[in-house]
Amino acid sequence: MVRQGGFGTVLGRALLLGAVVSACGGSKTQGPPLEAVGWSGSTWVVAGEGDRLWTAPGPQGFSATRPISPATGNLYGVATAGSTTVAVGDAGAVLVSNDATSWEVVSVTDAAVLRGVAGGGVGGWVTVGQGGVIYSSSDARAWTARPGPVAGDLNAVAWGNGLWVAVGADGSVLTSPDAVHWSSAASATVTNLNGVAFGSGHFVAVGDSGVVTTSTDGLSWSWLPILSVPNMQAVAWGGGLFVIVGDDGSTYVWSPGTIAVETDSTVGEDLFGVAWGNGLFFAVGHKGRIVVSQDGVNWYARRI
Repeated sequence: MVRQGGFGTVLGRALLLGAVVSACGGSKTQGPPLEAVGWSGSTWVVAGEGDRLWTAPGPQGFSATRPISPATGNLYGVATAGSTTVAVGDAGAVLVSNDATSWEVVSVTDAAVLRGVAGGGVGGWVTVGQGGVIYSSSDARAWTARPGPVAGDLNAVAWGNGLWVAVGADGSVLTSPDAVHWSSAASATVTNLNGVAFGSGHFVAVGDSGVVTTSTDGLSWSWLPILSVPNMQAVAWGGGLFVIVGDDGSTYVWSPGTIAVETDSTVGEDLFGVAWGNGLFFAVGHKGRIVVSQDGVNWYARRI
């Protein structure tokens, strides 16, 4: 599925996808673990091992940078809102950029492991992590700890329908209208939830053992049946679809009012992150694996 003003002809789309995956370095047999990916509006930003970020402004190839030196761990989350891109990770790492090239280190003070980040909602930005920590920021640079109702890990956060939704261990779902005051919602599972996204009036949360749950208000959740047992790690909305990725290269597509359909990512490595941008779904995972798709169905695989 292609956005209006996208690639035009089938041949044009195929050529651009070929350029993208070629630029990712298809000749390599193994690369570093890649945890998350985001689209800044002009640049793909991939986060992973050793506090490294890889960036590619279109299909010109990825370059690596390590804003934190020496490295203190890994980076696990990437998000963009407006002109600002934020990456988070181990030891309270928070990296901020207005151009996805020059990065400012503005880490939180208590060395929490930060797993997920999102922006663009009321209050600006939210990051969540190990031990149920929650931080919010109006500008992505000065962060304030917010009390939360759970002690288990929080793995991801999203904004939609006037609400922040964070998900995590044991099926925990937290909601907030303002990024400051948080409360628990009854989820449809006690299984760990690893990712959450919002689109077309729906939140979708994904987790271990193939769990996928949906909600229109962030408060009441229901199961979305899928024929899968691998852990689902991440979900993204774009082009009228939710794309879900997980262990063993699992990929699914779903849109409200339909059934979830398994697709073939063409790879067997675990996929940890997925994002939509520039008319593409872009997923990353173990051993530097990258898979790219325009429609969530037909995937092209390479390594970073």
